Parts: sequence; C-alpha cells; structure tokens
Amino acid sequence: MSLRIVVVVLAVCSRVLGNPQGCSYDSSQLLHTCNARAWALPLVFSSFSPQPQRILLREVDGELPNGTPSGPTFSGFSSINTGTFDSNYAPELIIRCTSNGQLIITKAAFADMGWVEELTIEDCDILSLPVQVFSNFGNLNRFAIIGGSIDAMVGDSFTGMNVEKMTTVPDPKGEFVIQNSRLVSGGFAFGALFSQANATRVIIENASLKSIQTDMFYALQKMTYLSLSNNPYTYLPSDLFKGINSLTTVELYGISWACTCTNIWPPTWLQSNNITMNGDPVCSTPTAYESKCPT
Repeated sequence: MSLRIVVVVLAVCSRVLGNPQGCSYDSSQLLHTCNARAWALPLVFSSFSPQPQRILLREVDGELPNGTPSGPTFSGFSSINTGTFDSNYAPELIIRCTSNGQLIITKAAFADMGWVEELTIEDCDILSLPVQVFSNFGNLNRFAIIGGSIDAMVGDSFTGMNVEKMTTVPDPKGEFVIQNSRLVSGGFAFGALFSQANATRVIIENASLKSIQTDMFYALQKMTYLSLSNNPYTYLPSDLFKGINSLTTVELYGISWACTCTNIWPPTWLQSNNITMNGDPVCSTPTAYESKCPT
C-alpha cells in the first residue's frame, strides 16, 4: 500500500515539474532553459510546468523555424496567463547561440510571444533582420543584441516593436542595445531606428559602426542617454542631436576623431546644450592635431 502511494506521488510530481524535451527549470531564477541540441520542436506551452516567465534558448545554430516540417519553434503560447507572473522578474526571452553559431529568424517564429517584455540575442551571427521581424513582441522594456554579428538589416527591421520604459518590470529601462555585435555593413539601414520613438536609452557600442546618418536619431524624442563608444567612425555629422531635447548624456569613448573645422563641434555643442559628454575626445588626424583635444 505504501509503495503504491509513493508511486502515485512521484507520478504527480513528475507532471508538475515536467518540461518539453531538452528543457530544464531553475526555480531560483524562474528560468526555463531549452537546449537546441536536445529539443524536439515545437516547444509546446502546455508542456512547461510551471508556466514559463523566463525562457533561455541555448546552443542555437541555424533557423528558429516558423512552421512545419521542423517547427514551429513555439506553440500554444496564446494561453499564457500573465496575471500569475512574479513581479520580481521581467518576462524574458534569451536566445544564445553556440560559438560561431548562425541565427535565421522570421517574424512568424515569434507568434504569440507578446507576453515577453525583455528580449536578448547573444553571440549569434544573424544572417538577416527581415521586415518587422520583432513586431510580434510589441512593447519591450529592453531589446538587446550582444555579441556575434548582424547582416542584411532593412529600414523596417525594427518596425512594430516598441521599446519603451515599462513600469510593469522591476527595472524600467526603455533600452535599445547593440553591443559587441559587428554590423557587417558598417552601419544601420536608413530609417532603421525611426520606429523607436519611445526608447530612452540607446547603446550602440563596439559594433563596427563606421557611418552615421544625420537623421539617424531624429525620431528618438524621448532618448535621454546615448552611447556610441568604441566604434570606428571618425566624426559625427552636424545636427545629429538637433531637436532631441530630452538628451542628457552622451558616451563617446574610444573614438579616433578626424578633426577638421566642421568635425570638432560635439564637445562645445553638447556643453552649450547642457548635455554631459563622457569620453576621450582626442584627435587622431590630421597629424598636426594628433592627441590634442578638439574644442
């Protein structure tokens, strides 16, 4: 009799703590981790227990499929109950690739993922960012691509995704981040950031950013903080910050400035507009100005 009770209890516990194949759960972090080397897609919502609030996809290398025969990646997430979420953690999706792993994504791969409020892609060579690829996420407190590289961006890659400072998460940020991720083309597609009018923090650091359009940030009227540090561009176009009255801090570390009469405006202009500039504004060219601060 006692043996039968133990078996029944174990069976019940197994159902409560169940996960899709290749997935595990860390209750201390409310984190479901699913390994691409071991999973069987789709990752069905009803197979997760407890229901997911934070999901890490690791060892990714290739496509996150959006349909048959190998997918979709996610299924049934329209049934998620956000009312049961722990307010100490932001609802989050993390996609982490293998070393030198590639990532192929489409908009449809993220159907029913509007409950996610923070999205991070780590160490992935992203082969393309199609039109509105992130639009199914809707509002995000933080969007970040960290490590790896980004190829084939288009002007509407980020359209439909709204990065804003969300009060529903424990750490409101409104943060758009491209960090340590190589922009293969050397810049952003024209108008790529026009849709991010509600972002308050923009970080584009160590991203092989070589070219910056004059109107790159013109739509970001709520931006208070901008970092463009450790990139290979040599000057900032005049009027880059014109009309962005909310801006308070600009980080410009690690830039090899080309100092000409038209290029040395940032320190003086930022100071006169009560914007703090952090960095090391030292001329690298021409030779006569080498290692001298522009004024």
